[in-house]
Amino acid sequence: MFGDNDVNELIARIEELELPVFTFRKGSQILEIDQPNDALYIILNGEAQLYRKNEDDDLVVVDTLKRGSFLGLISFWTKQPSFSSSVASEDLDCIRVDRRAFDRLFEQDRVFSKAMQSLFIDNLTSRYRRLVNLNLKVDKLTRDLEIERNDLRQAIEDLERTRLKLVNKEKLATMGQLLAGIAHEINNPASALLKSVESLMSQFPELFHGKESIVESQDNYELLRLGMESHLMDSATQRERMRFLENAYPHLKRSLIRRLSQVDDLGIPLLESSIIAANKKAENIDTLTSRIRFYEIGIYLRGINLSLERIVRLVKSLKNYGRPDSGSRETVDLRNCVHDTVTVLNNRLKHYDFSLEMPPTPEVSCYPGEVNQVLTNLIVNACDATEEGGAIRIACKQVKGGVSIIVADEGAGIPEHLIDKIFEANVTTKNSGGNFGLGLGLAISREIAQKHDGKLSVKSKLGKGSVFDFWLPL
Repeated sequence: MFGDNDVNELIARIEELELPVFTFRKGSQILEIDQPNDALYIILNGEAQLYRKNEDDDLVVVDTLKRGSFLGLISFWTKQPSFSSSVASEDLDCIRVDRRAFDRLFEQDRVFSKAMQSLFIDNLTSRYRRLVNLNLKVDKLTRDLEIERNDLRQAIEDLERTRLKLVNKEKLATMGQLLAGIAHEINNPASALLKSVESLMSQFPELFHGKESIVESQDNYELLRLGMESHLMDSATQRERMRFLENAYPHLKRSLIRRLSQVDDLGIPLLESSIIAANKKAENIDTLTSRIRFYEIGIYLRGINLSLERIVRLVKSLKNYGRPDSGSRETVDLRNCVHDTVTVLNNRLKHYDFSLEMPPTPEVSCYPGEVNQVLTNLIVNACDATEEGGAIRIACKQVKGGVSIIVADEGAGIPEHLIDKIFEANVTTKNSGGNFGLGLGLAISREIAQKHDGKLSVKSKLGKGSVFDFWLPL
């Protein structure tokens, strides 16, 4: 605090001169940053805080002033805008002296000028002391931070040495394999999701610019709903439906018949009127095409939903890997797992002669997400091993006290010297071109099968293909 004698002497002289005393309530702003200031404020009672803006444009307290301090000293003396904002941090009484009154009193009133000179020196001295103390604190903090930084650097080096040791541990090696496998698995549903979104984006604009108000049709909504509930057809079923539709509607082009063959038996009657009308005017073909798109959009939406669910399951599995398994098994129909997986992988399977054999089977207790992971590995491997147009067969049936899911292909087969090692980590038949592999998919798949007390086996003939059998007990 400044010398009470100087402040008291100034107060006494102010009362004689009848200079006005201003009262600012707590929270009131006295000066504003970067605004002009032509007055000097002398604090008689109370407290004020000075604020400046930091790099993020937030206000920060830079000083606290009390009885005998000057507010606006720098801006008043230099005639520059206010260097900081001042706010009363408690009820505040102060004298306000404008420039004209200050000059007059300083020249004519000896008592006033003497008291002001003393307070000027006290203010500057006090601020200088605070600046020196602040620099000392900054220097101490800098040294403390340097010590902590050195300690942190040493700790990081110690941790790095520890990490290099842990890399060789079996648990970390297993986790590395699992992470790579999961990253590989996430890529498949993500790719399917991207393709579906691209198809939706290209078809929606055309759909909403038709000549007729097809959007408002209840039948079209039903087509969309049926598409969202549909399952992927195998190649043989689709060819059979195409033959039937070509005989029933010979006036339709083959490209339109191919798209129409994807629509299930409940959807065809909803399109009947548009199919018949397409024989009369060319523009009616556009209407039929647009209506078929509702069903196709439903298929895309189902693919997106299944892809997202798959990604969520994989991420959840990754989070749970490092702690005891808290999940519980579910009793499911394995045919649903097959349907979900082939729907997600539709963009791969559509290039092959694909068939499904799915008679009714008992439900099985399992972790559905992990079953889907095995199926994805087997189906992707079958696609990689088989040339486009070749046959891929998937069957799900009850066998010997359990349920088997069989994935068979007409690919190149597995070399005899690898047949006994194919389920080991880092063993792969994909060694060149776009089919390069990490050799983790089948190793992880067999671990999942063993976790379920099941089996994963293979039969293969070089040049004729492979048959993988994923069996789970009832």
